[in-house]
Amino acid sequence: MRIQQERQGFTLLEILVAMAISIILISAAYFFYNYQLQTRITQERVTDMQQNLRAAMLLMEDDIRMAGYDPNGTTGAAITVATASRFTFSYSLDGEVNGTDDDGDGTVDEPDEAPLTETISYALFDDGSDGDTDLGRTVGAGSSVAVSENLEAMALTYMLEDGSFTATPTDLSQIVAARFAIL
Repeated sequence: MRIQQERQGFTLLEILVAMAISIILISAAYFFYNYQLQTRITQERVTDMQQNLRAAMLLMEDDIRMAGYDPNGTTGAAITVATASRFTFSYSLDGEVNGTDDDGDGTVDEPDEAPLTETISYALFDDGSDGDTDLGRTVGAGSSVAVSENLEAMALTYMLEDGSFTATPTDLSQIVAARFAIL
């Protein structure tokens, strides 16, 4: 009488087929995960760039709205440089609202304190010599501070009193508006 023994375990062929299917499934899962990770990183970079540009444009907008502001006509605030790539201007700061004793008499923020002039300049420069172009904001005689990084280009155009637009106005006193684009 012959007793048949039951087989236990897997054959070599079954193990190889299971490994091949597992490798295919793991590879597909890895490529899907890697694709999703790269997509998320790209979206974060785009979001960071958009927020960076938005903040720079808001700062520029606030500053440019003050260009030439001189309510008393005593400080000589005006636009001094207006090209397609650089914009420099000054405006009056009211002496009575700056939190300092401007006339040195010991009383802060008096109505009779002389108004101050602030000079602002915007231009592209390479902050840190890293090879990337940055938008720089210069206040007074200070050095440029990057307000937006890794820019490709900036273009400024100016609307004159007659309603025309130009990138290189000849008479700076005719400028009534500035339009800027940042890439």
